[in-house]
Amino acid sequence: MATIRVGDAVSTGIGLALGLTMAQFMFQAMRSPETVVKKQVIVCLKCGSKNPVENKFCGQCGQAFYMGPPAKCPKCGSFMPGNMNFCGNCGSPLRKRRKREG
Repeated sequence: MATIRVGDAVSTGIGLALGLTMAQFMFQAMRSPETVVKKQVIVCLKCGSKNPVENKFCGQCGQAFYMGPPAKCPKCGSFMPGNMNFCGNCGSPLRKRRKREG
């Protein structure tokens, strides 16, 4: 009758786990690059839907993804994204306010 020692069983289990892990890594390495590449998307800030990066407008709600040309702050000279109303550096308005007719 053969006796199995606890140390042998543990070593066998570790070897089996390492072998299975190595097989999984090799399988992932052999897959074609097309299946590994993740598709980049733009998430719409208005409705939260995912859109391809090629889109200029949201396919769900029509929100524009393009922010317009950068605006230069008249006070400090910093450039801010075109959709901002106030300078992020000094807080000055980036556009002249229209006078209300009343």
